Amino acid sequence: MKIYAQREFRIIFLVFIFVILPFSFFCSNVPLAYAQLNQSNDIQVQLDVGGCNNNGICESDENALSCPVDCAVVTPPPPSGGGSSGSRPITPENIFIYNLSIQPNFLSSVIYWNSSVSVISAVKWGETTEVKEGVLRSVIFARNHKMEIINLKPGTMYFFTIESQSADGRINLNPPIYFFTKFLKDTTFPLNPRNVKAFSDISGINISWENPPDNNFSYIRIMRHEDRFRGDPFLGKLVYEGSAEKFLDKNVVPGKKYFYSLFSRDKQGNFSSGVGVSETAYSPTEVPIQEIETPLKISISEVLFVHQYNQLVEPLTNVKPVPVNNLESTVVDINSKTMPDDWLEVKNEKGEIMGQYLFSFNKDSGRYQSVISPLEKTGIYEVKIYRYKDDVLTIISEGLLKVKENTTLKIEKPPKNIFLNLNNYYLYIISFFFLLFLLIFFSKHRQKNQQK
Repeated sequence: MKIYAQREFRIIFLVFIFVILPFSFFCSNVPLAYAQLNQSNDIQVQLDVGGCNNNGICESDENALSCPVDCAVVTPPPPSGGGSSGSRPITPENIFIYNLSIQPNFLSSVIYWNSSVSVISAVKWGETTEVKEGVLRSVIFARNHKMEIINLKPGTMYFFTIESQSADGRINLNPPIYFFTKFLKDTTFPLNPRNVKAFSDISGINISWENPPDNNFSYIRIMRHEDRFRGDPFLGKLVYEGSAEKFLDKNVVPGKKYFYSLFSRDKQGNFSSGVGVSETAYSPTEVPIQEIETPLKISISEVLFVHQYNQLVEPLTNVKPVPVNNLESTVVDINSKTMPDDWLEVKNEKGEIMGQYLFSFNKDSGRYQSVISPLEKTGIYEVKIYRYKDDVLTIISEGLLKVKENTTLKIEKPPKNIFLNLNNYYLYIISFFFLLFLLIFFSKHRQKNQQK
């Protein structure tokens, strides 16, 4: 009898050690691991931005347009003990700054720089080159400087100047330099329709597209023009509204060219920046060959910028491609609050047109923006900005995009399991009752054996 009781105790002890305790440990730790995975998924943001490195040195792949911070500053002072005959002497009359670095955020921006001599500084900033919105002043003479501008607006272009004053009253004023605060996702346009194509046959002009993959999508609006694209969803002739992914325009004149602007609308009533496509209506008779319009090239004072959500803004230039990832829309922004109906064209390395995108006014930023749908294939893409100047098609800017694969991992949320969400106290209570059940079971089993 005593041997049998000892055997029962050993069985219960082994069950507790090898079954109950491991199960309790697993259930109490797995939810924490899943919570950590979910947390990393929530805060994971890709911030791999190439281009200007803001190190104060104008390197071989940087220039005044692509990297004004590095290429617009003066060379750092020579080491003590003199230098070459062409170096600038460090004197109170020769005040200059170098190693200028800008770190913008959504609502603020931190500016770092060094000065050739100890100075007190004043940083003035604003949304124009007049920099009248605010000023920060230092009260201590120093060579290493840091100032933080706060209470800024997200997705906004700001200019700032640095005024340096030495101990003997000499003053140096740097010209205005710009930066962009980071863009919030909800200030951008709704997604544009994708893969817009057009062809003509005897029935009319056929237009096809893909609706944007957005749960907030409502419908597509198509406006028709007879002379050029226009980035306004309320200008032109309304020929279609709906959620279908094709449209046949029957009311066309044979041999005439038409310009279509497609806009997607979300459930809040906001329209996308727009996509353009043009096509000549089918004609059963021979139509005189229309002369291909060769665009002129001019230079403009406006600077075009490229950015994606939560990434730094870089100027669009054909000197160095701007890196973008293949999963996000790319926004081309211009530092002008009023402009005519410009549009841009994107071509791949084979010269194939990937899309024609319109510029529309963004009420949140107060500027015109064009949104390029995600370019899924990696490689170099050519961007040309067109404008009708005095009714003549003109190229006003060109640039390059380098599309790279987005390597950000997405961690799926695990399915909910009631056992994995139990509190540790409940696990211990369940373990206690399970052991109690085993004791009662073996006790009754022993009583039956005794009766036999």
